[in-house]
Amino acid sequence: MAEISHDEKDIELGFVETVPSWKLSSHFFPSKIGGKPAWLALSNLPKTEDLNCGVCGKPCVFLLQIYAPIDEKETCFHRTLFLFICRDALCYKQTSNKCFVVLRSQLRRNNEFYDYEPPALDTFDSSINYPSAEKFTTLCLLCGCRGLKKCSACHKAFYCCKVHQTIDWKNDHKKICKSLTEDAALLTCTSASEQILFPQFELATEPEDYDEPSDDETTNEVAMKEYKDYIRVHGEGVLEGVTGASRDLQNMALDESQVDNQFLVFKTRIGHASEQVMRYDRGHEPLWVSSELTSKPSNVPPCFCGAPRVFEFQVLPQILIHLKVDSLGDSIDWGTLLIYTCSESCDIGTAYHCEYVWKQNVCLSVPPTE
Repeated sequence: MAEISHDEKDIELGFVETVPSWKLSSHFFPSKIGGKPAWLALSNLPKTEDLNCGVCGKPCVFLLQIYAPIDEKETCFHRTLFLFICRDALCYKQTSNKCFVVLRSQLRRNNEFYDYEPPALDTFDSSINYPSAEKFTTLCLLCGCRGLKKCSACHKAFYCCKVHQTIDWKNDHKKICKSLTEDAALLTCTSASEQILFPQFELATEPEDYDEPSDDETTNEVAMKEYKDYIRVHGEGVLEGVTGASRDLQNMALDESQVDNQFLVFKTRIGHASEQVMRYDRGHEPLWVSSELTSKPSNVPPCFCGAPRVFEFQVLPQILIHLKVDSLGDSIDWGTLLIYTCSESCDIGTAYHCEYVWKQNVCLSVPPTE
């Protein structure tokens, strides 16, 4: 239960860590990357159509979730944000945010799913029937989202959509389908899931240790100086291995006329903790990757309750290294993903509230060389 701090002085950084899979189940209120979502509200899960990519129409896949309760709100004693993304690299060619889905779920301390007292975080008892979404609804065998489509032969396997059912049938299910009518225990996570899901990790958080530049130095001046010093010592290593971002870096010289100064600020700031994959700073300004006005959201839509949305966290391109999505052709990539949520964290309507995500790309002031 890696809980996000809401201390106004602290920016929380997220890092990838490998832990036993049981620590990433719903009962332990995890912050996690990849695998299947550990749903917070265990019933009334999002509909399949609510998780479809707005570009290609295919189902988006779970990327990460952040456990971020708000202490001063009774309705947010438990609160988790979920981010889903499309796996089709072609959907990332444009600056559109249509290939992302972000959801917010929250619960009071006294709720129908979990004990009033927090769980013991260091122990797991296989004999205990821990709370899980499977007890309230059927889930897709491949992706862990709500699965209402049933295999008509064995009646044991459920899927969120025809796309996932077809993938599983071609990979594994065709071989074991008849056996499942007699032995449902054979129905486990299949190799087909590995084609859909991202590798699973814990998203561990800690406060950022960073001193703002003094008043007599501008942020850009400090960024340029630190950037050049870092390159002289380490080379172009901070974003090495990241798809689009690293290609942009490889095409840039150290000539300031070729570089968006805000990108230098971005690169320098994350260079102080180069393995960070997420930054959490609810209600404040994100760390922009570009100063280009066209790359920033001009009008973040309000929540359907009428309250304005505020910035809450951002996903950095370093996470792509761990997702194993790089390729020689088209790849999933971004400069940063900015997530905006209801400023009131309203509790109206469904168990999962749709929020707003903005994709910002790296911008150069001159075209990169071929």
